[in-house]
Amino acid sequence: MHKYNSAYIQPRPVLQADLMPYPLDLYIDDVWDEFKDIGDQIATMHSRFDDLADMLDGGWLGSAAFVCRGIADCFTQIAYGFAGTTNSLRASLDDTLEYINDYVPWDAGAVTWQGIAEAWFADDFEGRAVTIACIDRMRQLIWDEPFKVVWAAEIEKQEL
Repeated sequence: MHKYNSAYIQPRPVLQADLMPYPLDLYIDDVWDEFKDIGDQIATMHSRFDDLADMLDGGWLGSAAFVCRGIADCFTQIAYGFAGTTNSLRASLDDTLEYINDYVPWDAGAVTWQGIAEAWFADDFEGRAVTIACIDRMRQLIWDEPFKVVWAAEIEKQEL
């Protein structure tokens, strides 16, 4: 029979997303850990069901009853993981989603040319070389399209 191998469980990879603000990063780690705990309980039940089958085949009913109690304990822990109000998958997901709901700027608005220009001006034109390279690439892409010099001159007359 196939036995569960815990070597297949990998730790949560460290991603760029781990630069998230505290406590959101902590909440996501908790969700990861809770899922792992539930997965471990399911894997334990798999192994215990295998043991139970072996014991029933061998006629060891007393040992089979002991294994059945262990399986029941796994079900209890899994049920708490889904339904518990503290230190559970349910609680960790609730904390994570509540944080996202409270602190993600849902109404941040669209990026506009004026917003980009104001941010660039306020930052003393930091990143101008990359910006100009992008603009030059856009120019190359539209090289064959008509270009109105009058329109380009109007930009200098606009207020930021």
